[in-house]
Amino acid sequence: AWGSAIEQKVLSNLVYPKKARNKFLFGKVDLKLEIFSDGTILDVLIRRSSGHVILDKAAKAAVLRSLKLPAAPKGYPNKKFIFNFPIRFSV
Repeated sequence: AWGSAIEQKVLSNLVYPKKARNKFLFGKVDLKLEIFSDGTILDVLIRRSSGHVILDKAAKAAVLRSLKLPAAPKGYPNKKFIFNFPIRFSV
C-alpha cells in the first residue's frame, strides 16, 4: 500500500517530454528510490536506462518534482527504505 502511494505520487508528476513524443521515443526506466520513513527523498538512481537520455531525465524529474513522498504507515521504523519501480513511456 505504501509503495503504491509512492508510485501514484511520482506518476502524477510525470511529464512525457514533447520532444520525445514528437520523435516517437518510448521505453522503460527502472528507478531506485531511497526515501526516509517520513517521505523525504534521499536519492533517485536510474537502475536501467530507457536508452533515451530525455526519458531517463523525465523519470528522475517526476520523483524530484514530488519534493516529498507519502510517509510510511505508523509502526514503521524511522529509517531509510528503498523502492524499485519502472516508469514506462509509450506513444
